[in-house]
Amino acid sequence: MDDRHPWRVRLVAALTLFVVTAAIGAIVTSIPAQAQPYRDGVAMSAPFSVLLCKASNNPAEPAERSFFADMIIHRGTGGVADYLYDQSRGQLDISSYSSIRGWLTTTKSEAEIRNLPHRENKISVCVEAARRAGYTPPRDHQVVTIYNFEVGDVGTHNGVLMDTTSYNSSFAAHEMLHTMHLGHSWSTDQTYLNGKPNANPGEYDDPWDEMSAMNTFSNVSGRFAPAPVGLNAFNLDTLGWLPRNRIGVVASPLLMTTRVRIASLDVEGMSTLPLLVRVPISNNDPTHYYTLEYRKKLGWDDAIPHDTVLIHEIKANTSYLLRDSDLPGRPPVQHLATASVEIDVEDLSDTTATISVTVKSGALEPHSPNTCKEGFVWRQADAYDYVCVTPETYLKVQHDNANIDHRFLLGEIGCHTGLTPRLAFINDHVCVMKSIRDQMWKDNTLRWERLSRR
Repeated sequence: MDDRHPWRVRLVAALTLFVVTAAIGAIVTSIPAQAQPYRDGVAMSAPFSVLLCKASNNPAEPAERSFFADMIIHRGTGGVADYLYDQSRGQLDISSYSSIRGWLTTTKSEAEIRNLPHRENKISVCVEAARRAGYTPPRDHQVVTIYNFEVGDVGTHNGVLMDTTSYNSSFAAHEMLHTMHLGHSWSTDQTYLNGKPNANPGEYDDPWDEMSAMNTFSNVSGRFAPAPVGLNAFNLDTLGWLPRNRIGVVASPLLMTTRVRIASLDVEGMSTLPLLVRVPISNNDPTHYYTLEYRKKLGWDDAIPHDTVLIHEIKANTSYLLRDSDLPGRPPVQHLATASVEIDVEDLSDTTATISVTVKSGALEPHSPNTCKEGFVWRQADAYDYVCVTPETYLKVQHDNANIDHRFLLGEIGCHTGLTPRLAFINDHVCVMKSIRDQMWKDNTLRWERLSRR
């Protein structure tokens, strides 16, 4: 039983796919979401230190510290912490270990800070003010620096930099997600130019994805408005926030057509339908594929125009939304016909979408956002565990999972003598030998160097 998230259940079936026609037959499988999780450190959390700083010649405090705490690190306030918790399906709770300090007075004036050449320099001034006040951000914390004046340049570089122009949860969430290694989202429309400095054609042109902020369908009412929109399925996959058994791939060695039913990313529930389906494009490049997802106008997506299916093209670990440039408003493409695939959105219901997919390329297994290096496999301690380990460790983990019910003290919450909770991630209570727990923690710290980074 998974007690980390009440509505989350372990599912056996990953897809409900109905084969309509096939030359030889469809190969429709669920494959592990080979993605990088962000349950960082031993406890697999993602803590932040929020530092509020004033220029030496400006004593103003534009908002109470409680405002920023509620906007960024507190749960139950409609801020970033709630957003990350919901998007991660309960995998990430930054409120548990994050902290906030300030207002702190720096040793530099507005002009001196504004004239510093890089964002990291401006962040360092605030961090130094915190140290002088007795607080040093822990090594595993990301720093969010918030100034009381306009610093002339905000964003992410070795931390998040915010000023009076960016006191909103959409900006904060976007930049904090950058610290989790998400890049910008794009569209395939090369005529679109965002207008931001150094923006490329198509960059920031996926309004259904927070990594296109500030060009998204954001809720503009509320205490911390504009609010973040949801993440697209590829970015959720990249962060390890989709369970393996809710991800599927449609492929065939020869021409075939499949009717795919997918569940909405926005609806919590007991469905066994996939939340993301990958459609390969070419057998020459397994990192080049399409993704299918269904978005509903509710929750963090309540400001999108209407319920819709989104088709993204994935190239070089980057998502590109397919938009119809010939129609007013450039809506998401609902029909796609190429030399390799044909995709038609057929029907939308309250909770599911039905899509016809014809695969022509013969590509069988597209790669996911991140794969393990040769010699390593996903640990799979639960449906969201994507840490790369040796095959031997994987087998031990599966053995320990299978014996979970035999290692608890009867009538009590605890392990038999000589055993300890594994804690490969928060609330992992499988009882194991201490040496196994130590191995889990070591594997957590080695996760980056074991990724292939194709």
